[in-house]
Amino acid sequence: MKKRILSALLIFCMMLTMIPAALAVESELPADGQTSTGSAPVARGENAQTTATYELTATNNIEGTVVAGKKYENGVSATLKNTASVAGITDAVLKFELTEQPNGSNPQILAKDSEDQEWNLAEIGQWGPPQGFSVGANYDVTTNFTVQFDKAGTYTAEFKLVSVAKPDEALVTGTMTIDVAVSEDSAIQVEYTKDSQSKTVYYTGLDNDDRNNDHYWDVISDLSSGYLNADTNEPITVTLLDDITLADTTILVDARKKVTINGNGHTITATMSSFAEAGKPGADAVSITNDSTLTLNNVKLNIKAADAVVLNGETSTQGIYNDGILTLTGGTQVTINGVSKNGINGSGDITISGENTKIEVTDVGGSAIKCDDLKADEGATITISNTPYHGITGKNVAIQNATVSVDDADYIGIAATGDVSVTGEGTNVTVQNSGSNGSGYPAVRVDGGFTMTDRANLTMTGNGPAESGADFNAVRLNAVEATATVEGASLNGGIDGTTISDRTGSISVSNATVTGNITNGGSASTVLLNSQINKAPEGAIVIGCTDTTGEKIEDSVSEGVVAVYNGTPYTSLKQAVEAATGDDAKTGDITLVADVSLTEKISITKDVTIVGNGKTIAGKTDSTEVYFEITAGTLNISNAKLTGFGDTAATQTGFGVFKIPNTASNAKIIASSLTVEKFNRAAFDVRNGAFEIKDCVINCDNGQEAALTKGIVAGYDTTGTVTGSVEGCTITGSNSTYEGWSSNGIEISAGAEVKISNTRIDSMKGGISVARNYGHGEAKVTLENCTVTGKDYALRIFESNNSSEPVTGSSASLTVQGGAYTGDVRISRKDADTNGENNANGSTITVTGGSFDSSVAQYADSSLQYEAVTADGKQFTYHKTVEEAIAAAGSNGKITLIAGESAEKADTVTLDYGYDNIKYTVKVPAGEKLSLPTANRTGYTFQGWYLNNSKITEYTAAQEGGQTVIITAQWSYSGGSSGGGGSSGGGGSSSGGGGGSSSASYAITVDKATGGTVKVSPTRADKGDTVTITVSPNSGYELDTLTVTDKNGDELSLTEKSDNKFTFKMPGSKVTIEATFAKVSEQTTPGMSFNDVSTGVYYYNAVKWAVENGITSGTSATTFSPNASCTRAQMVTFLWRANGSPKATGANPFTDVQAGSYYYDAVLWAVEKGITSGTSATTFAPNATVTRGQTVAFLHRANGSPAASGNSPFTDVASSAYYAAAVQWAVAEGVTSGTSATTFAPAAPCTRAQIVTFLYRDMAE
Repeated sequence: MKKRILSALLIFCMMLTMIPAALAVESELPADGQTSTGSAPVARGENAQTTATYELTATNNIEGTVVAGKKYENGVSATLKNTASVAGITDAVLKFELTEQPNGSNPQILAKDSEDQEWNLAEIGQWGPPQGFSVGANYDVTTNFTVQFDKAGTYTAEFKLVSVAKPDEALVTGTMTIDVAVSEDSAIQVEYTKDSQSKTVYYTGLDNDDRNNDHYWDVISDLSSGYLNADTNEPITVTLLDDITLADTTILVDARKKVTINGNGHTITATMSSFAEAGKPGADAVSITNDSTLTLNNVKLNIKAADAVVLNGETSTQGIYNDGILTLTGGTQVTINGVSKNGINGSGDITISGENTKIEVTDVGGSAIKCDDLKADEGATITISNTPYHGITGKNVAIQNATVSVDDADYIGIAATGDVSVTGEGTNVTVQNSGSNGSGYPAVRVDGGFTMTDRANLTMTGNGPAESGADFNAVRLNAVEATATVEGASLNGGIDGTTISDRTGSISVSNATVTGNITNGGSASTVLLNSQINKAPEGAIVIGCTDTTGEKIEDSVSEGVVAVYNGTPYTSLKQAVEAATGDDAKTGDITLVADVSLTEKISITKDVTIVGNGKTIAGKTDSTEVYFEITAGTLNISNAKLTGFGDTAATQTGFGVFKIPNTASNAKIIASSLTVEKFNRAAFDVRNGAFEIKDCVINCDNGQEAALTKGIVAGYDTTGTVTGSVEGCTITGSNSTYEGWSSNGIEISAGAEVKISNTRIDSMKGGISVARNYGHGEAKVTLENCTVTGKDYALRIFESNNSSEPVTGSSASLTVQGGAYTGDVRISRKDADTNGENNANGSTITVTGGSFDSSVAQYADSSLQYEAVTADGKQFTYHKTVEEAIAAAGSNGKITLIAGESAEKADTVTLDYGYDNIKYTVKVPAGEKLSLPTANRTGYTFQGWYLNNSKITEYTAAQEGGQTVIITAQWSYSGGSSGGGGSSGGGGSSSGGGGGSSSASYAITVDKATGGTVKVSPTRADKGDTVTITVSPNSGYELDTLTVTDKNGDELSLTEKSDNKFTFKMPGSKVTIEATFAKVSEQTTPGMSFNDVSTGVYYYNAVKWAVENGITSGTSATTFSPNASCTRAQMVTFLWRANGSPKATGANPFTDVQAGSYYYDAVLWAVEKGITSGTSATTFAPNATVTRGQTVAFLHRANGSPAASGNSPFTDVASSAYYAAAVQWAVAEGVTSGTSATTFAPAAPCTRAQIVTFLYRDMAE
């Protein structure tokens, strides 16, 4: 190359800053380097090796705004001068680099050398031959440049004039910047790849963008070989900058193109006439070949016929011809109207997804949509009307959470040679007024499999010729092996399997509604489970179904059939599992239709779901070799009873009921609403895998005194890893006397991480044990709101059997986040089975909440500073503030400030509130500070805490401890119904005192009574105050009389709030309360023959009422079991019976509530009345233990959810809890007063005694 003089950077010359390397600038330049004439500034520098002086001038010759996509011939000129009379350097090269440019841009900076060869400086990076060029004396050369910018944005370039000999030493360095705008004439931007580099080009959108009038849209066809030469099979992005209009022009996507059109909400209007033959340019608005893809994103594509087009089969216009892949997303809306052939045609796939993404095809001359696979999901909409052929026809049609409407298709509404699936709660499919041609066609026709699930809805109305008298509102199974599965969905129409006489394809309907006729032919099976149907066809298996009026259809099961899988009946569960795990297995549940007896092990090797349907699965009582073994995949089993799994075998080493061995790979068990009883070893044993156990009842008592049974075992392998959760379960104890190992409710070893929540463990030798002497790595267990009672311990970390046995696990942590625990909480170290503290060896128990029957202060989280103990010494809780501790301890409770070893020496501080004998004892360790709480009292203002007549805000214990101190609250009267003023209170341990006049309150005297006790709150009151009397008869006594008299002996009116609680309004004088108690007759109440309900207990009258009113008849002829937990099913049944056992009319939404169960009508009534909506959309969990929170919520809703005034007194009832309003109402109505003055225990199981008492107080008192 000769004299390749200047780089493209000279072209920019909108801004040019030059700094001489060796010479001073001869003329001063503006700070921004710009000139007002548009010429570039001049920079002069002196070469250090010569006396040459250089001048570089660049001139912008472009008038107006520089726009992208336009080519500017000679747009910029540049002049290089040496103004000295001596020669300059002889090896000059100009280096060039773009330091700023729009992403993906490729500007053209073009100049020709002396051999007329054009170069793009933006690509080669320099100007000049490899050996450089000479800059002679008085050198003056001007070069013109042609420029084109492919993208709008800012471009900045840096250039350096250097010597080839010293390329790193810049003689002159400069930068330049130009802003490029989008042309007002540009409507379309195209981004593509050429030679692996990103390119951009713009189009005006005028004249169809069809320069050659070949009826192809240049925007895409230009990319093919011969023009822009885009790389094959690389993404192409077309962005609309404005609305565009096309007439008889095809958007052709071919030659392995991957095109995305981003509409930005703009519209492409394509008008079609009949001038072209079918398949010729201009006949289709869009054409996609089988090797290409087109994605429309946020585009409005409006395809319509020209007004002059006559719709008939002879003309050739159609909307879209697709042999490739067509995807519509991001709010794209395609409307096709009036074309003479099909709306969308071809053998390609179509996907339409996203809210506001739509296809609308109307008044076309052929089928609306013809394709291979059609998928509509995520809120998309397809609307079809008035087509003389099919609405949708293809191979597979999948509709999920989308809306599809076909109206007035003369042939079939939806036809598939493969499968049709309609799934998702948001799915609504309608086929109406279709199939009227000839002798008639069905609304839907399927040659493969038809599937409806997940609350989808399909409605078929008005289909077929009206005069035919036949029912075409049906899904027709059009092949020998075609199948239909409707599960948890609503099919407003029928299923027709009779058109082929030798059919083998099954029909399966479960937990669904089918309003039309169900028919099947040949040897095909029909299974109808827990559904509402029009009627059951002859020979069908029918379980738990009703007709469309709600009347029960008689169950019908073929002899020997116990399970159904994918519509096929099986005579053994093992056969059904083998079919579900075989090589040809299809997705589907195994549903039990009869009780099952196992004779050999059930092996799970891939995903299997077993719906128990309330049936019983029995193992072999004398063998531990019959159980469920999961070695791979997930076993999901629900709503069944499992019993007799080795319970009489004389061994402690069996496999139990469910086992994931250490050799398993990616194995998991999900169990819900199961009852597991009479087993050997463990109900669930997971060595390497995962588990989710929810709402299950596990009874570990198998009747053998020397048996070893555990509820759940996890871990115990040297390499396996286990993760799991236990939620809402009940595990009850074994009567075993076996001493070798502990019979624990739940046992977790190293290598397992488990979360346990809302679970009750009762009467086990051990509650929850975390073992570090088995397994490997870390054991991590978290408890949330559990209730655990253990004979030996409630919670334990066990390190090893003896001092010589190594601890294999690296660490063990047990975190308690709420709940109630009865029994020891300890870390057992080696052979010392005693309470140990958290240790450096890696064993840690952390208590962040919950109540305990003995102190666990050594395990309390560091944020919890106070231990609260109730007055009876039976409940220990831990709190961040003394206010929380006082509320938890209750009146006369004890509070200890936790402070490690110094707690051994402590001061005993009594906080005396000065009224109603409210006092709290706080243990303050030596040298520690107690921050005193803010006290509250109705009608009074708290003046502060006083010690020895001095007001204090905190107390510091003596360094040696051992002091006994009384700190007293002082109050001033703040007003009330009686007015008045004054103060009350004392002055601490050494003196009373307090200033001001006395209070206007009056004394309340309670006369001593025999046969019971009487308490009053408050003990002094002002006129108009409400005073509460609580009477407590001794065992064998009942309240006989209760009177309140004023100072004149006049009797005051009493309001009965409950059997043992009364209130009255305080007069303007002192009052006296007198109560008498009488012995209860020993005669047995008629209908009451329970030996576990004595006459003196609080629930006696409630049980008597419940029996007399037919609400319960007890757990046997002689027992009521008042302390037994109640299930959710029992609770709603009690409530239903108490309301007269009304008939429910609604459909059953729950898969675990079977027709025929004693609680069936009660649950349906509770759902209908809004009392419950279940534990999920499809489950009620009838066997799960009902909590106190759930119970009052049921009662509250049954009463119409009335509002209640006042604030909840309970610290364990959050205002945001679903049961908060119910608890507040129950307290206000006297239904309950909580488990203490400040706790309600909403997560605790509700006993039978408590429930009938709640009902009695609500409905009978």
